Amino acid sequence: ESSPAALLEIKGNLDTALTGTVTVVNGDATVEGSGTDFANGEIQAGDSIKILEEIFTVLSITDEDTLELDSNYAGDGVSGLTAYTDPDLFGVRNGDDVSKFIINHFGNVGINKAVPTSLLHVDADSDDWTSTEPIVSISNIHSTSGFANVLKVQGGDNSASAYALSVLNKSGSSIFYVR
Repeated sequence: ESSPAALLEIKGNLDTALTGTVTVVNGDATVEGSGTDFANGEIQAGDSIKILEEIFTVLSITDEDTLELDSNYAGDGVSGLTAYTDPDLFGVRNGDDVSKFIINHFGNVGINKAVPTSLLHVDADSDDWTSTEPIVSISNIHSTSGFANVLKVQGGDNSASAYALSVLNKSGSSIFYVR
């Protein structure tokens, strides 16, 4: 896209080579792989894939060596090709090169997790997390009425004040919790 829709917009560049090679046939949406690993998360349905100079969207993954494109390949049938996908789109690393925040090419967000496997993957390893603050706190704060609709997720020790999940009312009192 030549005109961004947001002030900060990141577009993938399809330069990460997939494992193995692929074979494409003119007029066919099926891609056959050799030595590929499609079914184990290297690429997913909905991802972009570049074969030669054509860009497609992966419609489905059949198995580790077969995937379906959103449209038919239009070109000479060729085997032994390298296919490309997007790398991670955005990342923040600390001075020791440890991933602290990432948005990968699947759209998954990782906080303290280099390879997020869900839409939001927060990893606050108990050995590293020493704060008494919640790991995740989502709030809707009204300036005139205080707290409302607060979700608080907190890990830690097994003390009476530690909750794995706590839902608070607008006054900040726990109305539901899981220890």
